Amino acid sequence: MHKDPAVVILCISSDLSITQSRFCCVENIHNVVMLSIMRDMDFSFDYGIHIWDGPLEGITARAVLVLNENNRVIYSELVSEVTHEPDYTAAMASLR
Repeated sequence: MHKDPAVVILCISSDLSITQSRFCCVENIHNVVMLSIMRDMDFSFDYGIHIWDGPLEGITARAVLVLNENNRVIYSELVSEVTHEPDYTAAMASLR
């Protein structure tokens, strides 16, 4: 995990906050802000990650966005399949 105090990592998902908390406990994650869009899907619409049809309709696709201090996107990746992990190494490298 990134140690720079100027870096804030947000994990935004369709999961309920209780599920997110359980995940953080199991994975020993302490320095990530978990946010749920369960009650307001605007984020998924605005960033083009909303899944519109099929068995996963209504949840978000897996994506990584890195924004700089001016809130400009400097890295983005939308994986082709929700079971695939993004390239976290490339995302973190964009911070250098």
